Amino acid sequence: MGALETTAVLPAAFAELHKQIGVELALDAHHGALRRAAQAAARSAAGGAVLVTCSDELQGELRGAFERDVARPICSGSIVGPRSILALSNMAGRLETGALELAQTHFNARSASGERVLVVELMAHCGALNAQGATRYGRVERGGVQFDCCGVLARVLEDGEEFDAVRHPWREQLRVYLGPERLAALRSFDPATRLLATAVIHALLQGESGVAEVLRTRSSGSTHVLIASGVVLNRASGDTVLPVAIHHLHARAGEVELVHGASLRSTPAALRFEHVGGRLQVRSDEGVESVSAQRVQAAHGELFTSHARALHSATDELARARAKLAKEHLASARRQVERLKQRPQAWRAYARPVLRGLMQSLGVVAPEFGLVAMLVQTGHDAARAQRLRKLLERGPTRAEARDALQQIEAELQQLGHRDAQEVLDLLLHERSPLLG
Repeated sequence: MGALETTAVLPAAFAELHKQIGVELALDAHHGALRRAAQAAARSAAGGAVLVTCSDELQGELRGAFERDVARPICSGSIVGPRSILALSNMAGRLETGALELAQTHFNARSASGERVLVVELMAHCGALNAQGATRYGRVERGGVQFDCCGVLARVLEDGEEFDAVRHPWREQLRVYLGPERLAALRSFDPATRLLATAVIHALLQGESGVAEVLRTRSSGSTHVLIASGVVLNRASGDTVLPVAIHHLHARAGEVELVHGASLRSTPAALRFEHVGGRLQVRSDEGVESVSAQRVQAAHGELFTSHARALHSATDELARARAKLAKEHLASARRQVERLKQRPQAWRAYARPVLRGLMQSLGVVAPEFGLVAMLVQTGHDAARAQRLRKLLERGPTRAEARDALQQIEAELQQLGHRDAQEVLDLLLHERSPLLG
């Protein structure tokens, strides 16, 4: 299953959620567990709810269930029922950058102790059509005609002249986000489970993006954030849900703690599908290597060191102020990594979102630091590494540095967990020149 923590040491409400990962169950069973965990996390403090899912009309059952069973019970009494959800409905259900930061400003009610809770549900979906005693995933019937479902994810896997003739920004974004290795692996799946596997991977990666955003935005007050990722199975008899990940983060005093979580792996080849008692179960094979075969390259160590030292020796007052902010963010990330290393499974699962959150933070406060940081990870793109070196040697403007970091963001999502761990180790070890 890939649980990150042993359920024996968790509160009952969270242990229940962890045990649901990879097991198909009724929507109300999952939402009941999610509501109880949210109430336990912040001792019944008021909060808010965010739902991210596909625009498909089949997701109407999910929307109603989430509002009834999660959003209304946890929201502040000052919030009118129909206004209890910050909802994002778009092609495939993508978490848009800034949404969780916005949600924290909208749902600002706190308990007497100053706490609040934010529940974020990110749901992909997949059709489940029963025929001749077997289930075909990725298909639904509409008006007696069978269609792909999720049709958006099906188009992400396809190639065709239509996509070359007319731009489909959502498709471009998803293909870049999944990356060529994952796309190739997903295309090789049996047609009966291809779209199911794609939906699982998509939901897992959206959850990681949520974790990275919370790490980037932080919070001055005490805020518990629960991020639940899953796949709604659109069945003719009524929708069910396959939870694939749960993350509990606690933001306070400018720091974010990854309290605990459970997750399947985002490596397609690691997924194992089976049916137990007529219900779908998905497991992760922990022995399968990550999709990415990239390894950290330290060939530019001298260049990294010289540029990092130059950043800290700047004489310009504004540059020194940015260097101070960057050092604070790097020190915070180092403390986060040190805590994670005490929990090996969590360190493996969260290295990539921690790296993404760090790079996003540096992009905001001091993009030139982020650019220098990426010298330690050139991957196998020699041309990109050469452009990065030339940009640094010339001295990039802040706008150029931010643009380069945005282009690198997709590459970070392709890193395997070992790659992300090694990049963080190189950036944040106690003698790292980036820390000054």
